Parts: sequence; C-alpha cells; structure tokens
Amino acid sequence: SSSATTLGDVLKQIKYGIYAEPNYQAKGIPFLRALNLKEYGIEDEILNLAESVSDEVKNYLLKEGDVLIVRSGAGVGDVGLITTEFVGATFGSYTILLRVDNKRISPEYLYAFLKSKFGRIQTERLSRGAAQPNLNIPMIKSIKIPLTSSSFQSHIESLVRTAHEKRKEAQRKLQEAEEILEKELGWRELELNHDKAFEASFSHLERRFDPEYFKPRYEKIKEVLLLKDAKSLSEAVKVITKRADFRKTPDKTIKYVAIADVDPESSQIVSYTEMPAYQAPSRATYEIREGYILTATSGNSTGTKRHASCFVTAKEDGFICTNGLVPLQPKEDTEPLYLLFYLKSPFFLEQVKRELTGAAIPAISLEDLKQVLVYLPESAIQKEIAKLVEMSNHLRTESRNLIEQAKKEVEKMIERYS
Repeated sequence: SSSATTLGDVLKQIKYGIYAEPNYQAKGIPFLRALNLKEYGIEDEILNLAESVSDEVKNYLLKEGDVLIVRSGAGVGDVGLITTEFVGATFGSYTILLRVDNKRISPEYLYAFLKSKFGRIQTERLSRGAAQPNLNIPMIKSIKIPLTSSSFQSHIESLVRTAHEKRKEAQRKLQEAEEILEKELGWRELELNHDKAFEASFSHLERRFDPEYFKPRYEKIKEVLLLKDAKSLSEAVKVITKRADFRKTPDKTIKYVAIADVDPESSQIVSYTEMPAYQAPSRATYEIREGYILTATSGNSTGTKRHASCFVTAKEDGFICTNGLVPLQPKEDTEPLYLLFYLKSPFFLEQVKRELTGAAIPAISLEDLKQVLVYLPESAIQKEIAKLVEMSNHLRTESRNLIEQAKKEVEKMIERYS
C-alpha cells in the first residue's frame, strides 16, 4: 500500500547550489554542473574548484544518497544521484540539493520517482516559466510523492545500485583499454603537454595563420604516430562519400540520424526521426550499413571529448544520416570496435581539433579528415581492446535497462494504487 505526501515533508535539507568559477585544473574539489546530470548517471567533463576556495564551499559538500535536480535551462527537472565517487564534491547554482530523511524515504526511490513520468509531469508543470523554465525550492517542496512500503523501496534501491555498479564496471573496462593504448603510444604524457608559448617558421605558414594550428603538441602527436607507422584514415577504412539516392522515391519512409541522435558517452545511435523522403532535410546524405563507424565532421563538440562517433548495429542498417557524420567502412585489418575506441582517444581528437575551420560552426573538411593518422597495432592488441569496448558497451546497456526498469516499476506501483 502507499500514502501520498509532499517532498517538503520527507527532506532533511534542500538548498540551491553555489555560484563559483570551476576550471580545468587536474586537482581540486569536483564541481557538478547541470550538464553533468545525464539520463543514466553523472558524467561528461567534470571540472574542479581550487582547494583554496573560501570556507563557504564546506557547507556545500555532497554526501552519498544526495539527489541533485536541475532548476533552470534546457535540462530543467533532470536528476542525479550522488554515489560514493562523488562524496565531497560540490554543486553549481543551476542545481538544487535534495537530502532525504532516510527513515522516511530511500534516496534511490526518490531518484527513480523523479525520473518516472509521474515525477516529470510535476516538474514540467511547475517549471513552466515565462521566458525560461525554472524550478525553485517552494515548487520542489510541493511535489507530491507516494510513500510506498519499505520492501518496495528496498527493491528499487537494489535496482538503482546494481545499475550504478555495472556503469562503474563499464568505465573500468574502458580504462583498461586506455592503459593498453597508453602503453603502446604513451598518451598521458602528451595530454599534459599544453605549451603557452612557442614559435613557428615563416615557411610553414602556407595554409594557416592561426597560432592554435602550430602548437608543438600537435607536431609531437604526429611524430609519435609516424614513428609507429600509423596510416592515414583513408588507408585504414573506406570513407563513404557516395550520396544515397532515396529522394528518387519521394513517398518512401526513411529513418534519419542527425549528430544529436548519437550519444558520445555510449557511442550509440540513441534516437532517429522517421519521415517520408520528400521531407528529408537537405543534409540527409548517406545510407548507413551495419558495421560502419560514423564520426562527426562539424559542430561545437568536434575534436573534443564530446565528439560524436558511433558503431552502426543491425538495428540501424539502411538508415540515412546527415552529412555532418561521415560513414567509415573498416578494412580487413581494422577491427571496428578498436577503431571506434581510437576515434575517442586524444590522438584522433587532437588531430581533428587542429584541422578545424569556421568560427560559428567548427568543421573539418573531408580531405583533411582522410589524412588524419590512425595507429593500428597488431591484430591481437586490436582484438583485446575491441573485446573490452564490447564488454563496456554491454555493461552500459544493462545499467540503462535497470534504471528503466526501476522507473517502470515505480510507475506501475503508482498506477495500481491511484
């Protein structure tokens, strides 16, 4: 059975996040921003606050079981659950901390409820502001939540915790893969080499005049790769440049993939749009096939850790993608999942970043992309890395499914008693 109460009634503490300027320093107090609260966990680039910041921050340190909710902007209503690795982190002003009274409600149950349709309906209704959706503390306190039996809450807790463990295990597998590639190429040292001052000879200025292009670390990366007999991308894969002719049958239904449909974290196509061919945007260009790798050539995330690359599965075979993504068909001695992993490494991303042009929307030309160097280790190492990537993807999928299950079970329980 269940009885309804309001959130304000089960919270020990609720407070707005802190106004602070985090930066990219390696050490410090992790600072969680609204954009870190992803659908299935806390991720993306996490910035730090300097250890020396004021004592005030000490009142904003997170504990295990805290729930953060986004109060403003595009992700309003998104939530994140604080697990052991974020204990002692702090949180930004676009988020609100919810710290529950554990005797009354489980944080995992609150997290699953706020992600369920019954939680989302309320946060969406409350946040409808004039110019920008916005939640405040009184609104959040007014959210109605059913108090269910402790056994049901324990069950939800177990689903959410298992999901988190699988996610952590998935990250460990990728770390193992990184270590193998690092041993082969020494990428950690390169990543840390950010020169503030350098010089370039006039004879090298034929193509570009921007200082960014001549940074010594780009040359260093190129040197290391050439020493390892790296190939150009066009030697490692077949770059698909043939336009699909789906427009010849205007009434045919197509499934269209844009850059935003690729999730850079899991390297998967997570959504698509179905439409008749005649309605397809002019950017709809390539037909994609199972086994292809797609990688972005334009957009603000190009060449960064959020660069979109993904593997095309049987499910997406025959879909049409934007010309902002280029389909790559790996050649015989290129292991597809190894290639996907390499496309997420600093070695690939730094080369892409170097070749970007365009102020408003950065892009790399197809010709420059084809020249990007790809390191292909011996087959056994490629296979070992590919296996770790496959295991990581599998664990992430299991983790997502468990979160979805927790949401569905909360919804069913509410429907049963309402």
